Parts: sequence; C-alpha cells; structure tokens
Amino acid sequence: MQIGSMRPSEYRGPVKFLAEQFGQIERQFAQVGQRIMSLHRHMIGDMNDLWRRSPLPRQSKRVLRCWAAGVLLGVSGCAPAITRFDVRPYQVCEGTPSAVTWDISGTPELTTTPAIQPLPGQPLRYQATEDTLFKLQVTRWPYNPKVSETEVTVHQTPAPMSEAIAFTMSCEGDHLIAILPRPATDWDPKIRLETVASDGSRDMTVEHEGRSATLTSSAPSTSAFQGVPMAGTWKLTMPLRPTERCGDPRAAPPARIILTTRSVCAR
Repeated sequence: MQIGSMRPSEYRGPVKFLAEQFGQIERQFAQVGQRIMSLHRHMIGDMNDLWRRSPLPRQSKRVLRCWAAGVLLGVSGCAPAITRFDVRPYQVCEGTPSAVTWDISGTPELTTTPAIQPLPGQPLRYQATEDTLFKLQVTRWPYNPKVSETEVTVHQTPAPMSEAIAFTMSCEGDHLIAILPRPATDWDPKIRLETVASDGSRDMTVEHEGRSATLTSSAPSTSAFQGVPMAGTWKLTMPLRPTERCGDPRAAPPARIILTTRSVCAR
C-alpha cells in the first residue's frame, strides 16, 4: 500500500501501531530503571546481612567492607549531581557580562529567563540587560534531574537601586557585632554606594572599605560611603541596651539588623 495514496481514515492503523510500539518501549525503559534501583537497595541489604553472619576473621571482613563500599559507591555515583554552579558577578550594571561555570556529573542544560544568547568565545558569558534567572538542569538516565538556579540582578543607569542587607548579630561583651563579607567576584566593580541607612530604632556604627559612620535615631542615613564599591567586608557595631542581656531569652537582643543601601552604576 502506498502511503501517498492512503485516505485519512487509513492512517489510523499504522499510527496506532507505532503509538503502541513507542508506549511499550517507554514502559520497558521504566521497568529497567526500577530494576536498577531495586538492585541497589537489595545490594545494601545483602551486604549488611553478609557482614553480620560472616565467620570470616576481622581482617577479611575489613577487605569485604572496602569492596562493598566501592561497589555501592559506583552504583550511587551514577546519579546526576551539581557540585558547583556559579554566575559571577550576579550583581551587575547594564552591559557588564557574567561568566557561568559549573562542576557537575551528568548532562547539563542551561536556560535563562528571559532567554538570552551567550557571548561568543570562552569562557561562557552572558550579558543580561534586565534581571535574569539562570537555570542549570543536569540529567542522567534513569535518575531524576538535579536543578540549580541563580538570578542576575541588573542595576539600571542612572536610577539608584535599593538593597536590604541583613546582618546576623553576636554578643561580644556589652556590644552586638556583625561582620559580613561580600566577595568582589559577586559584584560589578562599577556599582558604587550612594547612601547607607538604618530604621532609626537604635544607634550603631558602620565600617566598610576604610570608612566609618554612626547612625542614630535622629540621623539614620549617611552618605559617608558615597563612591565606595558594594563589595568588601562590612562591620556593624552597637551597644547593648540596659534591658538586653546575652544568653537570656527573656531579654535577648535582636538576632538580625537590617541596613538599606542605595547604589548607582558609575559612569
């Protein structure tokens, strides 16, 4: 029978046959995956049982344990894994590219939302013009895929951008202190501070890149850090209030303090 001369109703037989064949193949692959996972579980149980019942001397058992560990490691090592997924810098000015690198086991697929194309050449780089989500999916049959996501935030020029920075406080004597490192690899060096502000609820001293400023309830904002990069080590210090005591849940000081920064992209 010639396919070109078949009426539409005559296509149904071959199409149905092909659909059944593909469905059967898909079911067979699923059964194979289930058998592999079942074999893995049985191997673990058998090794534990063999270890308990074996009359072998201790040295031989040690050799057996090493061998079993190697076998199980080989089986479990087949699963996809993401050891590292970096998009740096992830805080950028419009036009600054970000390099994408990873360490994985499996087959990678990188997508972006919104969709953008990589720049030519190596290393792998993307030039986001708006906030962009990078998604890395790693697959290896028959296991479920592993996924990792990183968002690149684009600072538009010339409008300032606000960011809330959370400091985790710890007690040192009669003071609360926090040190927050912000790696230079995460930040576009063109992003520069305009102001730093607190909520005005208490007095505190901010130190960053060799500069210092005290924020109070009457002056909760400062421009002392204007022109300084966002990256670097931040230090926040404040005295305990008379009603606060470290280690006492009933009079505990705040565990976190939020500062708000405003920054721009230097021209």
